[in-house]
Amino acid sequence: ASWVLDPPENPPEEPNEKIIITLQIGSKIIVVNDKKETMDVSPMVKFERTVLPIRYVVEALGGTLEYEVHTKVITIKLDEISIEMQLKNPVATVNGEKKQFDPSDNRVMPISVPPGRTMIPVRFVAENLGCKVEWEPHTKSILITKE
Repeated sequence: ASWVLDPPENPPEEPNEKIIITLQIGSKIIVVNDKKETMDVSPMVKFERTVLPIRYVVEALGGTLEYEVHTKVITIKLDEISIEMQLKNPVATVNGEKKQFDPSDNRVMPISVPPGRTMIPVRFVAENLGCKVEWEPHTKSILITKE
């Protein structure tokens, strides 16, 4: 005699941890799910957009970042998403599709600040990685949420 075990009615789901990242203009502190870290450069506003060293956000989300020194191309990968961008270029490539950082302002792009740190518009990258981005004007804080 043989029998087949019935599968459980509700198979356990993969734990899908929500990631919450908080940053503040002028502060080097990045908070990822209540854990504080210190960045080497604080977020700043450039052309009415928040730019920051994006590596901290990408790695907190579980992604990777590569920088090609000669071409100045930054490649961000997370899950099935790939974003390529270049210093001083207002257009990025997201999964092969060209997208402008801010269609209403071609000054919005990755920039370099002393001592040679690449600063990237955070909303563009976070939203293209599937995150929700909120701006809190009173505290000049950025809240990035990945479900």
